[in-house]
Amino acid sequence: MDIFIKKLGHAVAVDWAALPPAIQAQVIDYGLKQKLSDGLSEMSVAKGNTVEEMNFAVGEAIAALVAGEWSARGRTADPVAARAKAIAKATVARYTRAALIAAMKAKGLDISLDDFKAMIVRALSVTPATIAKAKEQLEAEGGETVDLDGLL
Repeated sequence: MDIFIKKLGHAVAVDWAALPPAIQAQVIDYGLKQKLSDGLSEMSVAKGNTVEEMNFAVGEAIAALVAGEWSARGRTADPVAARAKAIAKATVARYTRAALIAAMKAKGLDISLDDFKAMIVRALSVTPATIAKAKEQLEAEGGETVDLDGLL
């Protein structure tokens, strides 16, 4: 098999059958781990994603591979939900640190500021007003507004 090496500017030949089974297994493990991790490159708890969302993204990547698709980009998430989350993050970003801490104290919460922000983003991203605004923005941009729940 020929493997293209970008830094070399050309492909190199690798005889897969000549590789010992243990090395083949390591190559497969390394490649699969890398492929699944690539799908998480834009996600993290620090960026407001939940572990559940990241697990879902990995599951979607596995499902795409099983279906014979190398790249499922653009089909793994509801565009309206993604836009609603972006709107919610922008809304939370407008709050000052002091205002957020005051809101935490008012609610009697003893959690980190980042966890509190993530909690607000999750709550705001599913409000009817935020969903409507997301759909409106996507439609104005000519984007896809598929209701994935309606397909089930």
